[in-house]
Amino acid sequence: MLEESPKVTPEIAVDILRNKEGLGDTEIGYGNEKALNQLLAHHGIVFKPEDLMVWVSSNPYQLGEFVAYDLKEIFTEDRKIDTSKSLSKSNQNIKEDSFLYSEAYHNYEKYRDLEEMVSNAIAQETHLDNEVLNEFEQSNPEFWEVHYLIGLYNYNKGYDAVALKAFEKAASKEITTIPNKEEVERYIRKLKRRLN
Repeated sequence: MLEESPKVTPEIAVDILRNKEGLGDTEIGYGNEKALNQLLAHHGIVFKPEDLMVWVSSNPYQLGEFVAYDLKEIFTEDRKIDTSKSLSKSNQNIKEDSFLYSEAYHNYEKYRDLEEMVSNAIAQETHLDNEVLNEFEQSNPEFWEVHYLIGLYNYNKGYDAVALKAFEKAASKEITTIPNKEEVERYIRKLKRRLN
């Protein structure tokens, strides 16, 4: 991404920090650890050292406005502190990411709630309606972990054919780590043996 821009401006740096895709701009699901912006970070900071300028992101997940501050002005010795006045340079702020207003972002927020519900159902061995699992899958369909959790839920319930389908779908996605990939493959092998 850095090679695509001969000169990296603060705006370009912010775009890079906000990138939610995988290598080559592939869709890997929102929240994937292989993305620069995993939609987990509390904040991001961009510095322009030669001008002593800094931009600090606002919530959520580095997607909010990046607020500009002039460090020369903030750290000047003869400045009197006026707590009623903002220290930011709002005319130099970088706008929030339009992703915040998209259906994909709304679905990602829904995914976070449903992920907790599905994980709790797996841990506590409670029942979930198929509608909940379908909604969970639709909320973040490119993320491998969605399909893995659906597979694990169904595996624990003894629904082997449904579990196998979900694990195979997880295996077709960009899995974050080698141990995760190996675990998905183990479930697939085990279920294929059981079903044959």
